[in-house]
Amino acid sequence: NHLLEQIESFRVGDKNRDREDDLLDTFCYGVAIALGNSKGF
Repeated sequence: NHLLEQIESFRVGDKNRDREDDLLDTFCYGVAIALGNSKGF
């Protein structure tokens, strides 16, 4: 699952900067989960 992989692999200050969208992806997933209802929408 892309969501879990993004959250579990994100590291602040990671020297490997080839995945610059990880922080944005993690933030967007967090907002989507927080604003969703019990059906996942």
